[in-house]
Amino acid sequence: VWVFDLAGNELARITNEGAPEGEGDAPSVHFDVTRALDDTFWVTDGGRHAVVHYSTTGQMLGRFGKRGEAIEEFGGCCNPAHLATFPDGRLLVVEKKPDLVKVLHPEGELDCVVAPPKAFILKTFLADAATDSKGRALVLDPKQMQVRIFVAKGGG
Repeated sequence: VWVFDLAGNELARITNEGAPEGEGDAPSVHFDVTRALDDTFWVTDGGRHAVVHYSTTGQMLGRFGKRGEAIEEFGGCCNPAHLATFPDGRLLVVEKKPDLVKVLHPEGELDCVVAPPKAFILKTFLADAATDSKGRALVLDPKQMQVRIFVAKGGG
């Protein structure tokens, strides 16, 4: 991950240099970055079923997540796949296999499920997601050829 200011100057480069084998590797094409409200950012670490929080200088500020089948955990392979930030700072998190869209607080606590696997055709593999200023989840569904709009019913 390279971090630049608006003038194009490199501020930081986050690499896995010096890390043990496998640490910091992005194991698939499902690698995403989203902003946090305080000018820091979040990165998916699908190989370790986690979301990592970084400063703009490349310092790791924290991480959360673990592999498992519970709704609070990240199941399958290489999850989470996509991230977006709601206007209130919560994170929209998309998983693949099974397709699942949920909202997490910045500390990693589950807020709500926005769209369960049954909301999608089997093996859809959601392509990307975003949020809008109204706090809705916008999910790119390639099997339906639609941008699907979901309302998060969590507590913010």
